[in-house]
Amino acid sequence: MRFTKIIVKLTGFIFILLAIICNPFFIIKQPPSFVKFDNLIYIKVFIVFDELLFFALGIVWFFKPERVISKIKYLNPLFLYREKKRELTLLLISCIVCLIILELFSRMLFANANRLPFMYSAEEMIYPALYNLKQNYTDEGVNILLLGGSVLFENSKILKEMGRRHAFNFYNAAYIAHTTLDSLYKYKYLIKNKLKFDYVIFYHGINDVRLNNIPSKFYRDDYSHYYYYKLINIVFKYNEPKSALFLKSTLGYNFYNLFCRVYSLTRFRKMKFVPYDIPVPELTQYGCEIKSAKSFRKNLNKIAMLSKKEKAVLIVPYFAFQQSLANADMTNIWGNPENVVKGIIRHNEIISETQGRFVTINTKAISVDRPIFTDICHFTIQGQKKFGELIINKLLSLSNH
Repeated sequence: MRFTKIIVKLTGFIFILLAIICNPFFIIKQPPSFVKFDNLIYIKVFIVFDELLFFALGIVWFFKPERVISKIKYLNPLFLYREKKRELTLLLISCIVCLIILELFSRMLFANANRLPFMYSAEEMIYPALYNLKQNYTDEGVNILLLGGSVLFENSKILKEMGRRHAFNFYNAAYIAHTTLDSLYKYKYLIKNKLKFDYVIFYHGINDVRLNNIPSKFYRDDYSHYYYYKLINIVFKYNEPKSALFLKSTLGYNFYNLFCRVYSLTRFRKMKFVPYDIPVPELTQYGCEIKSAKSFRKNLNKIAMLSKKEKAVLIVPYFAFQQSLANADMTNIWGNPENVVKGIIRHNEIISETQGRFVTINTKAISVDRPIFTDICHFTIQGQKKFGELIINKLLSLSNH
């Protein structure tokens, strides 16, 4: 009895210690001013709730061990089943009903926020823009799919305006921070849904660089060393264990997403994961080895194979960047400036080495034009127009042959 009492008191002490450690002022690392991070207040409230729960449990277990011991026998599964069979059955049914209600409510809110139908697919939950792209799709005219990150995403509006003069229909599947793996998954999904494109614009070079900020032994070709892709791979690989189906639900997706965001802001991040927000300063040294080169090549080749099978012309502009702006604060979201530049150059080399499988666009002329860049890779309005002209001219050249 005395030994049990000591164990209970020790457990209570651990609970109190956890409550202190969970204090958001200790564990939350405020992201830099140039990183937009939504719902930071709610995340802190969520952690404070956990902190208070640990603290309450710790007080009871540490100061009233006899009361805890007297209740422990009720935790015996056999005892509970014999004495509380009806109550346990009711509890189980209640939990299932609550989860169903939470899932329906989460799905309704997510659908409303992202302009999706209530019965959206797991793929559309990850990439909501794909549903709207499908809805706006038409067979008329020349259809062009945009695959890329924020640069192409920002440029899509001007491209659509310029394209109307030539009956070019641009469909934007590019998005902020997306990599070649995102583009591969999105293209596969659109093909699966029978959408046909005459041309596919692939514009990548910098976002994959961010995945290099990790020791080589932890790097994964499918980018699963980054929490975001652990979830996406579950949805798009279709060969994950049944236990992973929970993450395909809206409730599971939101729970996992929240966990990733909270963990990425803590000071207890492990070296084997690239964090959710920006690279950990202690890990950026590992970005000097461009491990993403293999993944970049593989994803590009797969997209090239798919476009050939679909009889679409794949167009790959070399990634334009302004090296003189590499030391700006914004570059830190990808890693050390010198490693970011090194990574872009290596990815452009891969485009050059594999260019026989697609059409390239030389962006050297705009790369040296410093005034048209706002940072290392994003364009001003004037720069977007110049970049758009390169793409439109290439499309006109190809369509006239």
